[in-house]
Amino acid sequence: MSKPTITLIGPGAIGAALAAGLIEAGHDPTLVTRTAFDRLCVDWPAGSVDVAVDCVTDAAQVEPADVVIVATKATQNEAVSDHVRAAVRPDSMLLIAQNGVDHCDRFDVAARVVPAIVMLPSERHGPGRATVGSPSRLVIPADAAGAEVAAIFEGSFIDVETSDDWTSAAWLKLMMNAAVGGIGVLARRGSDVFHDGGALELLGALMEEVAAVGRAEGAVLAADLPSQLQRYQAANAGGHTTSI
Repeated sequence: MSKPTITLIGPGAIGAALAAGLIEAGHDPTLVTRTAFDRLCVDWPAGSVDVAVDCVTDAAQVEPADVVIVATKATQNEAVSDHVRAAVRPDSMLLIAQNGVDHCDRFDVAARVVPAIVMLPSERHGPGRATVGSPSRLVIPADAAGAEVAAIFEGSFIDVETSDDWTSAAWLKLMMNAAVGGIGVLARRGSDVFHDGGALELLGALMEEVAAVGRAEGAVLAADLPSQLQRYQAANAGGHTTSI
């Protein structure tokens, strides 16, 4: 059986990691980027890739693909909307590998949209260059499309986990992104900021607020989950800077 054609839009920190996983799994993805580069060089704990790649920068040069992966920041979606429209056709699968909970509303295209929660601690060093830590995981809904995504990454360092309650999993991740990432951005610091008692107290309050909204939207989040995550962050402060 022939492999699907794959176009990945946004090979930054997360996108480079996903592209490396696709290449390790035997695919040859086309990379759509603002800055073209000749080679993709990505390291992860158990391996690496250093390969020549094809990059496209102009939406007019993007061709339709079986699978289209969007790995930009959500704030960049408007800038890549023409590229996405050029890459998808009605039978394409559009995998949106971004933070948040509203993936299916982000692009007005005729395609099968698959939302993905991204667990990829990746650091970008320059165009086409990144280092990925652990865990390396995508969480997607447990359905037929989810099985297709799992098959695409089979044999790579990226694990694909399917969830029967994707909404709850997405809000759990958003608790971390909104609180940890938000404080990190405002403080202009990595997770070492949570050695500070005031920052740790604010972290707990923000997580409680996100959890309350998530529960109102149907997510199942335990009452003590914010305090559990707060304690985890306190115990693991330092050594990581959020991509946000």
